[in-house]
Amino acid sequence: MWSENLQKQTVEHFKKLPMAAMKQVGGRFGFCIYKNGQYVIKNMSNNQQYIFDTIDDLIAAKWAID
Repeated sequence: MWSENLQKQTVEHFKKLPMAAMKQVGGRFGFCIYKNGQYVIKNMSNNQQYIFDTIDDLIAAKWAID
């Protein structure tokens, strides 16, 4: 899991901007866009998409801003 500080930075970032470069514990990287009430992350290595309904779900899946 990411530090509490990075988790807070992730939450605050999405209050201001709807997109961000992301990283996941374990070495995955992606790009996230908040649209239509969902956080959609596209994995940069395999183009797989991950969809989260809340920022808490995104953080629980070990994603954070990069």
